Amino acid sequence: MVLTEQDYFNFFGDPTSLFNYTFLYLMREWSCLFVGLSMRDENIRRLLHFSTTERVRGMKNEGWKADRIDREALRHFAILRRSDAPRSDRAFEASLRPLGISVLWIDEYAELQRQLRKMYEAADSDEAADSDWDLVY
Repeated sequence: MVLTEQDYFNFFGDPTSLFNYTFLYLMREWSCLFVGLSMRDENIRRLLHFSTTERVRGMKNEGWKADRIDREALRHFAILRRSDAPRSDRAFEASLRPLGISVLWIDEYAELQRQLRKMYEAADSDEAADSDWDLVY
């Protein structure tokens, strides 16, 4: 799903819209890749919080073990450009983990292909194992 700026404004302008519920469902059930976002937007972070919380609650109710829940809760990815302050980057990354986000850091956009490959291979699905990465990029 790709949201333009206008879509984004319309989306968050109506918090009870069907689209908000759909977005929450999609984030809860599927992995998302965030590219070109700072991940500082409070609206997106709020939705990530709710979808991750709901997912973790469901796994606990099903009797999943804590280590599996921790692994499964990290299901989304954000590609972010590394700053000149490593401590700040680590702190920001730590703030995203409870929201279910794993950060793929890049120094320059030329690294994007390598990071996308890393994310694709981390999916650990039968489809990913059977697919040829060169066809994906």
